[in-house]
Amino acid sequence: METQVSPEVVIIGAGIGGSALATVLARAGIAVTILEKSLVHIDHVRGEWIAPWGVAETQRLGLYETLIAAGGHHLARHISYGDDIAAKTAESQLLDLTAFENAGFKPPLCMRHPEMCDLLNAEAIKSGAELLRGITELQIIAGSAPEVRFRHDGVDRKFNPRIVVGADGRSSVVRSQVGIEQHRDPTHHLMAGMLVDGTTGWPPDLQIFGTEARINFLAFPQSPERVRLYICYAIDDKRRFAGADNQARFLDAFRLATVPGSEYLGERHSLGPLQFLRQRGHLDRRAIRSWGGADWRRGRTQRSDHWAGAVDHVSRRAHRTRSDARKSQLGVRDLSAIRGGTR
Repeated sequence: METQVSPEVVIIGAGIGGSALATVLARAGIAVTILEKSLVHIDHVRGEWIAPWGVAETQRLGLYETLIAAGGHHLARHISYGDDIAAKTAESQLLDLTAFENAGFKPPLCMRHPEMCDLLNAEAIKSGAELLRGITELQIIAGSAPEVRFRHDGVDRKFNPRIVVGADGRSSVVRSQVGIEQHRDPTHHLMAGMLVDGTTGWPPDLQIFGTEARINFLAFPQSPERVRLYICYAIDDKRRFAGADNQARFLDAFRLATVPGSEYLGERHSLGPLQFLRQRGHLDRRAIRSWGGADWRRGRTQRSDHWAGAVDHVSRRAHRTRSDARKSQLGVRDLSAIRGGTR
């Protein structure tokens, strides 16, 4: 096994959270390596809508201008349509998202997940972080001197960092290996999402949300010609989008009688397949609430935060729910520990 000079911090997962944290640490002069199992970031249909308080975090971390320069797209208006409200009434109750600016916040910011990951990966490397992709046989050994073993480019390697950060998603290898228990609410709804192109007829600053019949819908533009579509539906209707023609049936479902102009969404070209979250053998994205039973393990192994949107399609409320542990600012807060200080 090849043992090299170990970085001070090893981050498992090169997604948005892991690469943003790596960028901030590297800019502070801390030696950090990101380990990522994939060779290419794929569309997971999540992490594409940043709330105003999240946009404020990108500003605080010095990442906002990077996102904007690469095509980050702000939304300005929100309308809640549905079969329990007339369209004209819904439009009269439009929410001006730019009003957040009166409180010092910017409105929601949208960007496609793989593109944001690639962008932040490049920013992390530019800032001095190391990124190793195609990692296999990952093993985390917690303790007073944590150890990370893995295989890269056919070579077995080992690091002994000061801190290990798990930023590897809901099915975290770090969490399972260091014994952080995951809790979860029972699944009650499923979600499917698709990115569509050629939506020039749809207002590029308008997001919509609502309920029609037995579905809850959400749509938000990522650019003047690209919109992300979501449909949430009850678990007893889990076969709704099963089969080879699921893309066509999903787009048909977005020809909404309660939403004026929805034909600009339901008749567009898909930029990819209808996406689902694979979990516990199911092919459907789940609207779930899950969270970690513990945040830390001896030796400063840490889980980063993950948020999931649990949608109640009957009451038309979207609830933000929390998953494992803390947000990646914890890694920044612990810089004194990395540098040999005390907490």
